[in-house]
Amino acid sequence: MFIGSNIKGLMKILIKLLLSILVVMLITFLGIEQLSGDVADIIAGTEGDAQQIRNQMGLNQSVISRFFWWFNAVAQGNFGNSLIFEVPVIDIVNERIVISAPIALFAFLISISLGLLLGIISVVSNNSFWNNIIILMISFPVVWLSLLFIMIFSLSLNILPSGGIGMWQHYLMPCLALGISQAGVFARYVRVGLLEIQNSDFIHFYQVVGFSKVHVLLKYGLPAISGSLLSIIGLQIGFLFTGIVVVEHIFAMPGIGDLLYQAILKRDVFLAGYIVMKSALFIILINSIVDFIAYIITPSLRKGYNA
Repeated sequence: MFIGSNIKGLMKILIKLLLSILVVMLITFLGIEQLSGDVADIIAGTEGDAQQIRNQMGLNQSVISRFFWWFNAVAQGNFGNSLIFEVPVIDIVNERIVISAPIALFAFLISISLGLLLGIISVVSNNSFWNNIIILMISFPVVWLSLLFIMIFSLSLNILPSGGIGMWQHYLMPCLALGISQAGVFARYVRVGLLEIQNSDFIHFYQVVGFSKVHVLLKYGLPAISGSLLSIIGLQIGFLFTGIVVVEHIFAMPGIGDLLYQAILKRDVFLAGYIVMKSALFIILINSIVDFIAYIITPSLRKGYNA
């Protein structure tokens, strides 16, 4: 019943997803083209036949032809071999993703839970102190936080390792640095949304009949702004992926972010292209899921999509 009455809106979300995937693949290809210089020379090295490699990979053809050659290879699951490690790029990324996944997950949980808590407290307390804390957190770049944590907890107190992997302590500072740097942004959106909604008639009604401000905001205010908060959560995931590159490099963690840094630095075009494309597609998929959930729970959004 829901799908039948909202088929137009759901189709728009699906078309948006497919178009986004095509755009990402095109941008990834163009990025590889700019980064590579002459891929054939890189692959051939000093002993291979660069001209033969150009013919095999279609590098002598037009840009459009090369794109469709690359698109066809990717569609078949052929992403090429890493020029650094000389093994399929899929194998390398699968090995490193188990390091990056916990960082992304726990940093995400920290940013959302801490941001939600600070946003609610700042509205309920009606105190500029908490708003100033949020503004201060927004101004904390992840690089600055990472270095500050190393100085305090590793160099001064010597209670946490400054880098590497192996134990849960290695993940604590990267997750906190990345999570806190994003929590302020989310707290700001929570605060603005609740401040707008608290002057609504239905919020005043529940307060008049005897419910506390905290109870009303938690039970009725947050659900009312859940659609807009979901959209922000989708954007937060994209920012977290950017931050992972920074924290993994600072804390010497051999995850996806550090691998991408190495691939770009050493001009490993196939590895860099695969990581960028896979990360972008994951972010697009998550945002499409967020759009779908927001579509279901937000009647006004359904009207816009079905118009």
